[in-house]
Amino acid sequence: MKKPEWVLLSTILIFIFTLYIISKATSFRSLERLASYTLVEQLSLITVEINGLVQKPGMYKVQRGTTLRSVLVKARPKPLADITGLNLDRVLEESCRFDIPLLQYIHIEVRGCVEQIAHLVLPANSRICDLKEKVHLSPLADKNFFKRRRLLKNNEVVYIPPNTNRKK
Repeated sequence: MKKPEWVLLSTILIFIFTLYIISKATSFRSLERLASYTLVEQLSLITVEINGLVQKPGMYKVQRGTTLRSVLVKARPKPLADITGLNLDRVLEESCRFDIPLLQYIHIEVRGCVEQIAHLVLPANSRICDLKEKVHLSPLADKNFFKRRRLLKNNEVVYIPPNTNRKK
């Protein structure tokens, strides 16, 4: 090969080698930044354990400063879970554990075609059909309403409708 060709070839090789060294150095710096970022991120994570009456019990890694409400949304409490004693707006600053118990009693308000508005405390698995013996109905009340077997929810307001099929 002639001298100009050697110069050109060696220049290209030096250029490729330089690019290779730069890419390795940049990659190394990126890994250092990633490692330090991951370490900082891990330091700001806390572990919250949720057990009991939830659909997804277990350990949740969340950012420090997360509210209990957002962790419970992930754990998905079951309908009869008693979360009334929990401060849902509590800000979690350290790892903790919560056991969600079964709701023992529910509070119901009955309105509509009743002689008097009723505030009832019933066992947790009570149904609409269980209300018939507990309230004093007005003569206009639809008694077929009480054939429903739907479970009542805590703090629910039940409206007893009037009988629309009444003979005049």
